Amino acid sequence: MAHTGQEGQLNMVLSSQTPRAGSSRQYMSSRPRKGISWRWIAGIGFVLGLMFLVWSDGGDNTNRITAPDQAQAGVRPDQSAGVNPGQEPANTPRTTRELPPAKELGASRTTAPVVDTIRIGDVRPGTGGNTTPPPASAYTEIDHTPAPRATAGPTSAQAGSKLTRGMNMIREGRLVQGRRELSGLLFTEDANLSPLDAQTVRDTLSSVNKHLVFSDEVVPGDPIAESYLVQSGDYLSRIAPRYNVPYQFIELINRTPANRLQAGKKIKVIKGPFHARISKSNYRMDIFVNDPDGQPLYIRSFTVGLGKTDSTPMGSFIVTPNSKVKNPSWRNPRTGEFFGKDDPKNPIGEYWLALKGTDANTESATGYGIHGTIDPTSIGRQASMGCIRMSDIDIELIYHMLEGGGSTVRITW
Repeated sequence: MAHTGQEGQLNMVLSSQTPRAGSSRQYMSSRPRKGISWRWIAGIGFVLGLMFLVWSDGGDNTNRITAPDQAQAGVRPDQSAGVNPGQEPANTPRTTRELPPAKELGASRTTAPVVDTIRIGDVRPGTGGNTTPPPASAYTEIDHTPAPRATAGPTSAQAGSKLTRGMNMIREGRLVQGRRELSGLLFTEDANLSPLDAQTVRDTLSSVNKHLVFSDEVVPGDPIAESYLVQSGDYLSRIAPRYNVPYQFIELINRTPANRLQAGKKIKVIKGPFHARISKSNYRMDIFVNDPDGQPLYIRSFTVGLGKTDSTPMGSFIVTPNSKVKNPSWRNPRTGEFFGKDDPKNPIGEYWLALKGTDANTESATGYGIHGTIDPTSIGRQASMGCIRMSDIDIELIYHMLEGGGSTVRITW
């Protein structure tokens, strides 16, 4: 962005008020001279030249941020020890690329992009422009073929009646009641919603939850949100476990850093934990919270990448306690190549959440997790060795929503 300074003023001082030989008295009068002086010609030329430069430069103003530029945007704190999470293949190196589109916190990924961006944490540093790819041995063949999509019939009459009733509640401003009514349609296996109507419900509730969940306002009657009066000596890291949510999520919705918590101030808290349900056939992760009656209340959805050749196991998991790692290191189990925590070619991305199987189908499954990726094209496809991949901005939010030891993850077809 160009910055314009204060304009200077040109003071013209005449060396004499006495006319030179051969000049007329008309030259010395206060009336303007006829004709154009060289100063006017030079000024007009300067303005025209400046206009040409601005016009020629404005055609490619894309405001792109490349990978080396990200290092100047912020430095990630080194908060995690080296770990070897998951069994993900090394993909394409992290090279210069445009950042993901801006998205508003809490907005559904299936809705149109919005202008606001709310990020959590800092940006992974660049490597001084070094984008040399790793050795060929670090790569494994990746299958980007999508899995078949699920099909469903039309919305049943009973489901259509509930859909109409829930949408009317939303229109009337009864957001809490409308969310409960519509969430029941999404989490009841025999609801018989058409794919189009189901997506309408998700988009509607994602918009509603920008206010009910992702703002600092507590709506009366909301069973999963309440105000908390900060006491002297309170710490957010001690308050959050009482509600089974990471303290960073409370920071986020209140727009208040933990180190600025003030006694006597009310903050909003969400009664967690958050849970995830992943549909393999739709590459979709639905996040929900159970209300006091045990009914799942939909929060929002994300698009995910899954294991190639249908290798992501189905069944029930929990987020392993004390398994969440920011800025993880990783060793390729196939080649043995090690990727450091700040390596831009690290295929795990910037966040890792390990998963532990909790049923007969998954109790022997090890090495699986939810993490980011350096290959955005793998989102919505089969590309990993079984793990669940997410885009940079989505895994950042999920990392601050799911609680180790409390949040469950159920993977279905």
